[in-house]
Amino acid sequence: MKKLKIVMITLSSLMLIACSSCPTKSSQITTGGNYSGCNLAGMSFKGRDLTNIDFSGANLAGSDFRMTDLKNTNFKNAYLVGANFQAASGTALFFGANLNSVKFTNGEICQIGSIGKCLIQKGK
Repeated sequence: MKKLKIVMITLSSLMLIACSSCPTKSSQITTGGNYSGCNLAGMSFKGRDLTNIDFSGANLAGSDFRMTDLKNTNFKNAYLVGANFQAASGTALFFGANLNSVKFTNGEICQIGSIGKCLIQKGK
């Protein structure tokens, strides 16, 4: 019984360490950084260079990526609902990402069910 309790404490400590490495402000995001699994919802990255950043599995709902450089940026399996990518440039990976209601570079909005690629809303 004691071994189980020790393992649970160890796992809890590891989880706290992982969470503490996630930034709380967009100014803490650095080019080439790994922010996979972080909760970055609602952050503004407007005009920033986000080259080679790993946002895989991150919560980026409602985030502002307008006019950003997304060269080799990884959004694999990220939650991007309602994010804005207008005037962004570069080639990013969106495999498995939730793109519902995302506004892309040309102003088109992804419809509900857009996973991994943007399905353009008809009539928009």
